[in-house]
Amino acid sequence: MSDTSVSWLARLLAGTEIDAARADARREAEARAAAEAQLHELQAELKVRTEIMNLTSIVSEADKKGDILNVNAKFLEVSKYPEHELIGHGHNTTRHPDMPKEVFKQMWSTIGRGQMFRGVIKNRAKDGTPYYVDAVIAPVPGDDGKPKKYLGVRYDITEQELERQNARGLLGAVDRGYATIEFDLQGQVLQANANFLQALGYTLDEVRGRHHRLFCPAEIVSQPAYEQFWRDLAAGQAQSGRFQRVTKSGQEIWIQAVYGPVKDEMGRVVKIVKLATDVTAQVRASRMLEQAVERVRDVVQAARCGELARRVDTTGLEGPVAELCVGLNELLDGVGVVVDDLGRVLAALARGELSERITQPHQGEFGVLKDAANATSDQLAGVLDDVGRVLGALAAGDLTQRIDRECEGV
Repeated sequence: MSDTSVSWLARLLAGTEIDAARADARREAEARAAAEAQLHELQAELKVRTEIMNLTSIVSEADKKGDILNVNAKFLEVSKYPEHELIGHGHNTTRHPDMPKEVFKQMWSTIGRGQMFRGVIKNRAKDGTPYYVDAVIAPVPGDDGKPKKYLGVRYDITEQELERQNARGLLGAVDRGYATIEFDLQGQVLQANANFLQALGYTLDEVRGRHHRLFCPAEIVSQPAYEQFWRDLAAGQAQSGRFQRVTKSGQEIWIQAVYGPVKDEMGRVVKIVKLATDVTAQVRASRMLEQAVERVRDVVQAARCGELARRVDTTGLEGPVAELCVGLNELLDGVGVVVDDLGRVLAALARGELSERITQPHQGEFGVLKDAANATSDQLAGVLDDVGRVLGALAAGDLTQRIDRECEGV
């Protein structure tokens, strides 16, 4: 209302009311302008939110039956379906057969009560490849308060889910194949798997919170190198090797292990993880082999010096190592028999007894040696018999006797 539209008479009769009306009009205009500004701001914010959601999220709307009303570009990009193959069709178009039907029953039961549903869903794209979404399904109420449609907002977590599954598979394989244990930076036990606990004879409650020295011989933990070992780990330096440890019952056990520092995203060491295998049997076998080699070395050295009575002590030996040592002893037994037989025949020859022979069976070179010794004794006995026969004939005046045997040498 302008001043020119109000006569002097009206102002005289109702000036106060006119001023009040003008003030109300100004306030209404200001309020309307403020409301319009706020509406514009909300619309701008909503536009930004929608753009962000369309950029980052897979969005769809469905009617009360679950048929798709509309989808955003991200939905088409991830599902690889064209829009006309989705609109008017159920959301089960993208359902992966691996997903249990019970999940969707729970979802419909939840949103049917007007509540939001959230869960990780495995879907199948048009080309058959799976993709995973973190889905939130929310009912949109009508005027009567009941759901009139449903809004679905999903985040594509395929990469993270595949990495999680891969990590879970790797960790499962490690857990099945290795003894694993986790420590804080001071060496206190945080966690241990069943393989570790079984190998050392403890329960998890017995080791959690205890220091690593619980598993070590006293002579190891008392050395400065042990403290340095943990300082190096805390500094991020991995340690690996073969280590002697002690079980709950006090038995010696040997492990081949790697102690690996685990770091956070900033490179700080947050804990120590150890992967180990029980190599006690291999260590014992190695020790046994070393003992056997030393014993065999002594026996062989004695044999070189002509002492054939020494044998390899097989006490404490087992398996192929014991079999090898037993075989060597049997070989020495065979050599001893041959040497004894040769000694007996040669000693008899030295005494002039030509009837001694080697009668025990021998194989290979020992058999050749046996035959040569016996042939030598036979030939020597024959020659001496011939010489005796000729000399006896000469003594009797018979000069016709001759030695017809072929002989070699002198």
